[in-house]
Amino acid sequence: GIALRDDDSVVGMVVVKRESTLCVITAKGYGKRTPVADYPVQKRGGMGTITLDVGDRTGNIVGAKELVEGDELMIITANGVANRVTTDAVPVQGRATQGKRLVAGDESRVVEIARVARERDGGSGSGSGAGTATTTPSPEEEQLELT
Repeated sequence: GIALRDDDSVVGMVVVKRESTLCVITAKGYGKRTPVADYPVQKRGGMGTITLDVGDRTGNIVGAKELVEGDELMIITANGVANRVTTDAVPVQGRATQGKRLVAGDESRVVEIARVARERDGGSGSGSGAGTATTTPSPEEEQLELT
């Protein structure tokens, strides 16, 4: 198990099977990627590891996903807007940083994120059930209206 402090909560879990980055996104649209190798291994009863400098400017962490080069990230807001962002648009930064603003608009609150895995050589995509990108590469960001 994990030992949580009074104000702490679990927002996600990632099973890492390869060299990759951990991408975290906050409620106010800030995000970053950090190499998985930057995180120490935790044992039973561990208190976790700080992954983002959370504050009023960033909002709380909404989710965490493992990303590898070529993947994309779908960021969904409470207004029903989905931003599709390439991994290159999400900066690689250290653990104790706030990240970069990935979602514009002060009223847009991020509610969910999903990894969109690129199709790997050999025919099958690997991912977290979010789907596999099989179309031609998209622009750096693509906005979709959800109804």
